[in-house]
Amino acid sequence: MPGIGTGFDGSCSGSSDGSSLGKKELMSEESGDMEGSFWLDPVNAEWGPPAENTVLVVLPENFDEGKLTLNWAFNYFAGNDSVWFAVAHVYKPIKMISLMGMEIDANHLEEEFVDAYRKLERERLNGILNEYLSQCQHTLKLKCMKLLVEAVDTFEGLLNIIHTLHISKVVVGTVKESRPATSEGVKRLLREAKPSCKLWLDNGDTRMHWSLRVRISCNGGEASSSSNAGGKSDDEEGKMEQDADPLENIREKSFEVLSRHQNAEKEMYWGWQKAMLLTEKWSRELRLKDVQWRRDIEGFLEKEKMEKDRLKQEIEQLKLEKRQLMSQRSKHHNRFDDVNNQREEMERRILEAEIAVKDIQSISAAARDRNESLEAERAYLQQELSNATSATTELQSFHSSMKCKDKC
Repeated sequence: MPGIGTGFDGSCSGSSDGSSLGKKELMSEESGDMEGSFWLDPVNAEWGPPAENTVLVVLPENFDEGKLTLNWAFNYFAGNDSVWFAVAHVYKPIKMISLMGMEIDANHLEEEFVDAYRKLERERLNGILNEYLSQCQHTLKLKCMKLLVEAVDTFEGLLNIIHTLHISKVVVGTVKESRPATSEGVKRLLREAKPSCKLWLDNGDTRMHWSLRVRISCNGGEASSSSNAGGKSDDEEGKMEQDADPLENIREKSFEVLSRHQNAEKEMYWGWQKAMLLTEKWSRELRLKDVQWRRDIEGFLEKEKMEKDRLKQEIEQLKLEKRQLMSQRSKHHNRFDDVNNQREEMERRILEAEIAVKDIQSISAAARDRNESLEAERAYLQQELSNATSATTELQSFHSSMKCKDKC
């Protein structure tokens, strides 16, 4: 990860967010988002030493090289018990994330994953600062604190620390990859820093330690420098580099091989961390989905149970209504049977009446016939009677006449 201490070249790309460093924040290591802020983690005391007694030691990510810079700073300021050391590391927020063997832009990943990845990176860098603090406390017996600074432009981030905390003494350690551009970074720092600020640059090639006294005129003139500890001009430094012992080249090559091995181990470690992070993320997502599924299923079962209870109530209500209807039907059926019985009785009576009428009609017809026969017989008898009466009358007349005749 590029940053001051790992690559102080003074030519960081992208816009600077160093202005956000103007506000000093005292925060714990477990604080939230660190972007655009810096953290003060005092050891043995809170932040508050006078600015002139504070030495800001900007250290690289490589602890083996950084501890040499810290030892040099300790030796240089030895004997001054009032000096406080602030070990700092300035780095850029990571933009490209290695994932499954590919470099992926952080903007294309989920914010939660990027935040977790950057949190791991901060914890890793904070662990390196803790190693520096341990060296200060237990080995060098120094009063010290740590600052972990995240800035889009590491140069601006360092300047804002210097300006905000009013630091007047700065020791910057560099690593091999940044040494060709170190002079440019120093020039930028000389142009931007306050005139009262002193800068010591630890160039690790030959362990040359030289200081630069910043003298910037009010009209913006060029800065000049003077050596306080065996300082050399740029030409002299180049000449000494050319005349260096061949053993130094061998040492550098050995160090490069060792660095490659360490980087490979780091890549393996961070690959494992990423895999674990992804596994944890996927496990968390699966757990969340499982919980959501369980909730959905429980909700569905609850709704189904409520619906089942509702249907049972409706069925019971329908059964009750059916029983009531059956009861009413039974009553109506009994009534219907009674009506049917009454109707049948009436029909029977009507039939009997009709039969009786027919019998009466038969009897009446027979009576009429009998009456007619009787009438005919009566008429005949009357005729006979009339005839008998006439005969009787005639007989009486004859008898009378006979009597008269006799008498006569």
